[in-house]
Amino acid sequence: MTGQQHASRNRRLIVLAIATVLVLLLVGGAVAMLAMRQQPELKVTGVVLEVEGNSLVLPQSILVGEYGGGKLWRFKVDPAAVADPAHPMNAAHLRQHLAFADPITVYYRNGSDGPIAYRIVDGTAPGTS
Repeated sequence: MTGQQHASRNRRLIVLAIATVLVLLLVGGAVAMLAMRQQPELKVTGVVLEVEGNSLVLPQSILVGEYGGGKLWRFKVDPAAVADPAHPMNAAHLRQHLAFADPITVYYRNGSDGPIAYRIVDGTAPGTS
């Protein structure tokens, strides 16, 4: 084999290796997205029992008593949870829910230190519409 043939063969092998890596990354990403889509949405509806934090805007954590079983849930609050401009669920608003026992629904993900609320909305008590 000549030097030019070696160089041509090496370029083809490099291109093939890069293409293989890209295909594997695409397949892995697609599998991960399918797995995330197939997971049920994690949410809890109940009443606010406690709001922790010194800010009127961002609570550090909330304690929620779940309807239909009474399980207590402590959520750390992601700043994204209070960022809805249409209906901001900030610490002051959560304290209003606490005072009037108005229900909320918390959408969360499991973190290494427990559940993390990424979205909080007004909830509906069981038996009401």
